[in-house]
Amino acid sequence: MYFFLKLSFIVATAIGYTGSKNSDRIDVSLSSMSQYKVPGETRVKYSLPQKDSLTVLLDSYFNNEKKEDKSGKLQPTHYKWDQKDLGGYSLWGAVFKSMGAATRTTFDPPSKKNLSDASIYIITDPDIPSENKDAKYMTKQYADVVANWVAKGGVLVLMTNDSGNADIQHINLLTQHFGFLFNEDSYNHVPGRAFDSGGVSIAEGNMIFKQTRRVYIKELSTIHPTKPVQTILEKNGHIIAVTTSYGKGTIFAVGDPWFYNEYVDGKRLPARLQNVGAMEEFTRWLIQKADNHNKRLR
Repeated sequence: MYFFLKLSFIVATAIGYTGSKNSDRIDVSLSSMSQYKVPGETRVKYSLPQKDSLTVLLDSYFNNEKKEDKSGKLQPTHYKWDQKDLGGYSLWGAVFKSMGAATRTTFDPPSKKNLSDASIYIITDPDIPSENKDAKYMTKQYADVVANWVAKGGVLVLMTNDSGNADIQHINLLTQHFGFLFNEDSYNHVPGRAFDSGGVSIAEGNMIFKQTRRVYIKELSTIHPTKPVQTILEKNGHIIAVTTSYGKGTIFAVGDPWFYNEYVDGKRLPARLQNVGAMEEFTRWLIQKADNHNKRLR
């Protein structure tokens, strides 16, 4: 059955889910996504790992913007699992859960203890002072901790933003371990609703996006390899996303938060820009990478 029908059922049963201690609650409706199917497109079925067999840890230390809720209380915002508005990751979180993973959030800096239970660690849109007066930066010490965790088999996802909207300088203290740097630039601008100008084509044979042929991603920082890495997305000679291995682990990097609700809800983008399918394929790839490592440890 096509992904969205399966996902809608799984998420419907997950409403009110509390899981284990500190689990992020998912309460979303994916009915609008059911129409987001490219004519003639088929989806490869995937096997689900044992529920909660791995943990996806989302950083909220380097990215810790806040806004007032209706009561006037400050709440974390921008790319959070439980954030259901356009700037949240609630739909992506639901995809992870549909594939058997548990989502968690950490408000602490990376440490051996903090990462010990994580199979996938996501750092997205690190703060700058204009967004967070108390912005926390990547340091050499933190970078060494994360690199050591990856070397032992962790799957690291780095999703920055364009220069002026994310801290590129300090996150590169981490990326230099892996053979690439984010450029302090802003590429792939989209005027108004001219969405096709933000399109990026994907050739057949892509190691992650096997069925997705065109995605939307805008205003991003491009990537400069300093060692051989695998290019996943590129446009007009600009490298947009890469993956590489480090020790026993895997890194994926892209210069944009990318899979937030605004561009994967099936409403805003035309169907020819297949962000929903890309989100599914990418999530499955991450889980397979992490699950294969877990199996080697068992």
